[in-house]
Amino acid sequence: MKKEYYWIIGIVVILIVIIGLIVGIILLNNHGTTTLKCVKTEKETLVDGVSTFTIRFKDDKIKLIESKNETIVKSDAAKKNIDSLYNAIQGQFGDYKNEKGVIIKTAKLNDRITFTITVDAKENPDRVEIVGSSLNSKMTYNEVKKELESRKFTCE
Repeated sequence: MKKEYYWIIGIVVILIVIIGLIVGIILLNNHGTTTLKCVKTEKETLVDGVSTFTIRFKDDKIKLIESKNETIVKSDAAKKNIDSLYNAIQGQFGDYKNEKGVIIKTAKLNDRITFTITVDAKENPDRVEIVGSSLNSKMTYNEVKKELESRKFTCE
């Protein structure tokens, strides 16, 4: 064999080892993690609402919790007041915007408002309750699921 082939074989082996290490690190970091997703849809005359909780657990404790609420405005009268509704939603959680481990996003379209709040429970465990009101950072997967299902969420 020529020397060039040895170089190519060496590079391929090194690449395989590097890829194997990366996959191993990813698998080890995700060991013991689970995700719970719960959804509730509410239909009203003027607006519809879709609430979604996505909660990541590590070793059966809340690691990250995200609440996404979408308000869909159906009537023309309600659409005229969408700015007021949007401002009220933004004002409700404005105090938490600069807190460590808390991310708040709002968006407004013609017929809908989306509000998402995410809390990293490791960085700010006391703020889990602003996302889920009756939830707290010490709750287990089964406790969270039971609580959300009692509030008419469908969990998967």
